[in-house]
Amino acid sequence: AKTVGGTEQGQKHGQSWWDSAAGGSLIARSLGENCFAIIDDFLDVEEMNKLLVSSVGLFEGGAMKQGNTDGASTYWGEDNAGDFLNAQNEKQKWGAWGNHKVFIGDADGRAPEVALLTAATDRLVSRLRDLTDEHPAGGGAVVRERLAKTDFREHAMIATYRAADRGRYLRHTDIGRHGVLTALYYLNEGWSSEDRGQLRLYWPGHHNTKVRHDVEPLGNRLLLFWSNEDCPHEVVPTMKDRYAITVWYVQGKDLLKNSSSFFNLLGNLHAVQPLSMAQALSRMGYDASQARRVELIARFLGESGGDASGLQDDDALMAYLSEHGICSLCGEHSSEGAVIGEPYTSDGSPQLVP
Repeated sequence: AKTVGGTEQGQKHGQSWWDSAAGGSLIARSLGENCFAIIDDFLDVEEMNKLLVSSVGLFEGGAMKQGNTDGASTYWGEDNAGDFLNAQNEKQKWGAWGNHKVFIGDADGRAPEVALLTAATDRLVSRLRDLTDEHPAGGGAVVRERLAKTDFREHAMIATYRAADRGRYLRHTDIGRHGVLTALYYLNEGWSSEDRGQLRLYWPGHHNTKVRHDVEPLGNRLLLFWSNEDCPHEVVPTMKDRYAITVWYVQGKDLLKNSSSFFNLLGNLHAVQPLSMAQALSRMGYDASQARRVELIARFLGESGGDASGLQDDDALMAYLSEHGICSLCGEHSSEGAVIGEPYTSDGSPQLVP
């Protein structure tokens, strides 16, 4: 493998080079020194092609919604001053959010191929989080510290920027998602610099306008960068239809502080493999039986396709937990099973106390 300006490349004896102690150390060095790392040939070409076909199908099938319809008032204000969002979707008009997107969980039947990517990024993040080998140039200790409690990730976001719209995304940071690390995987074959659509990284600071690096969105390339103000970034206008998948890695703290964050955990987050949901919650300091209870609720939602916001009145959930032996009185696992009681307090928050 070699390092060129923050870019890691190469394969080693048929194994993905990054899935090794030496590869992890190189990537940690780049993240530590540059705040980003570019990893080419991340997946097998066959896996990348499956992800591309799936992503194109989601767009052409109408599963994606336009980014300018999502949360506009919280970012620009109710008046959308200057029509920064291009509310009428005029072709090639400047807009802040020019993508189409859909969020896909690992068990989502619309795009099961996404699990190929998230399994690989989980493996890489777990390696970086638990890194023991220190590169001579350093970086490993910084990365270990920053990823130490990063035990969850959001659903993957599949997005496309359309050439006809000159799709772009205004400079921003991912700090609003409470993320720690952003992983961006590109699906664009035959891309050249003339196609534009680069991911432009800026030097640290939310309002910094000094360009640090332009990342070409080449097929089978993974880009990692810190989600905070270390890495402001934007997508510059594209001249060719452009596809990418984003995975945000987040810390477990505060995930169960109220009903809203609890429903976010159940509806939008996954434990970073190889951790189970119960193991990830236990690492946060929750009792093993309580963590198991949440894991079962999440599993129920995954198997049933249910909506987390309606769990309080879901008799099927109560039966499911009872079937798996969660006691309604103490929350402990019981080999004989039990009728499950209400898993929420009077204000709607989960009955889980670290």
